[in-house]
Amino acid sequence: MTLPSDPRTLQGLRVLLTRSAADNRAWATELERRGASVEALACIASVRLPAGPELAAACEGAAWLVLGSRRAVDAVAEHDVDLPARLACVGPATLAAATARLVQAERPGPAPLVSTDGTMAALAEQLLEQLEGPTQLVLAAADRAGSDLERLLEPAGHTVRRVTVYRTLPAQPARSMGSTGPARPALTGLDAVVLGSPSALEGLTNLRAVPSGLPLVTLGPTTSAAVRTAGLGPVIEAASPDLNGVTAALASLHS
Repeated sequence: MTLPSDPRTLQGLRVLLTRSAADNRAWATELERRGASVEALACIASVRLPAGPELAAACEGAAWLVLGSRRAVDAVAEHDVDLPARLACVGPATLAAATARLVQAERPGPAPLVSTDGTMAALAEQLLEQLEGPTQLVLAAADRAGSDLERLLEPAGHTVRRVTVYRTLPAQPARSMGSTGPARPALTGLDAVVLGSPSALEGLTNLRAVPSGLPLVTLGPTTSAAVRTAGLGPVIEAASPDLNGVTAALASLHS
């Protein structure tokens, strides 16, 4: 997917970003360039785990390393571990990080495989088409990552060794001075909220009261399902879980 050609396609939209502080800053610049008024609320944070020994053990004899996010790439790169020869990435941002940090020029080989739609389910289907005979794979991901890879590959005789390389922490409820209960100001003055994960939704609802009827742009079916379960929305699911998809989904609010 490419970004809409009109450089002001988001003119006048008031948007809240709910990723980590650093990720919010990265997206705010482009959305503001396209005319949006952007607010940022850090609803999640990530903590790397000391997973080096577990990762090294899992990689022994494995043919593939599957990377569940850009943060997983960064976490893996911090460990001095002999990695499998083949890499598979859940999306373009993960591929870019893996190419920069994990692909060694002195060790030529097949290019990393990347999901066609930015989901682990699609990546698993692509792997099924390439794997010959029972294959051992390592999945490096967050503690809250879904189980699509195991669900689709293991019934076909493949083995997935999951290594949790970082933990995702939803923001915790704020507390008023002198109060034992959470203080949750209501979200106001917004046209849409962008949610990248169920963890971001949890963090958002810990920090703010979300009014019904406020459009929530989600980055995948798992987040969309979490929003609907919470009784919020309407849901606008981005066609791809990246800035391009978010921009197009926000632009649809003008149509």
